[in-house]
Amino acid sequence: MATATIDNLGLRRSPGGGDGTPPGGDPRLIDIDGVEKVYISRNGEQVRALADASFSIREGEFISVVGPSGCGKTTLLRIVAGLTPRTRGDVSLAGTIVNGPSRDIGIVFQAPVLLPWRTTMNLDLQRIWAESGKTVLLITHSIPEAVFLGDRVVVMTSRPGRIDRIIDVGIPRPRSMDCMSTPRFGDVAREIRQVFESKGQLN
Repeated sequence: MATATIDNLGLRRSPGGGDGTPPGGDPRLIDIDGVEKVYISRNGEQVRALADASFSIREGEFISVVGPSGCGKTTLLRIVAGLTPRTRGDVSLAGTIVNGPSRDIGIVFQAPVLLPWRTTMNLDLQRIWAESGKTVLLITHSIPEAVFLGDRVVVMTSRPGRIDRIIDVGIPRPRSMDCMSTPRFGDVAREIRQVFESKGQLN
């Protein structure tokens, strides 16, 4: 599990339409446009970790990214945070291209065993996010965790990591653990699971 928190930079609200944001919605804080990452292995072979990843994150949004092991989720996070250079494509923060670490982006890596989703830690993370007003990009292997915390869930496929779809969670906040028994929670979790099952990628 890894989390990036991004300071909101006082962006003005958009009337919608012209820049791809919904009417009355928050403007885009982060734009990820056609990002690819190719590593060179020890024997000199090219390893394509990410392929044509594109999506935007609105100011104050909580985005969960879920996918099978080795699909490039953490690589994507490191690129957004400016810690890993991209091979192709662009990442921008409030309209400025990200070419290195930014003091506006904080990143935390945690072993999954330390933060199981069935504890109060996710409730605390939700509370901290709501109180801080920051924008959050969460990387996780856990479908329930992704759905519980995210406004939207970015579903990635196996390497080279591609974005299969982005799902609006649509569950009101603040969320208690009881929301996991609602039909909407089950529908979203089932859709994500079916993506992985259809590609033989369920962990």
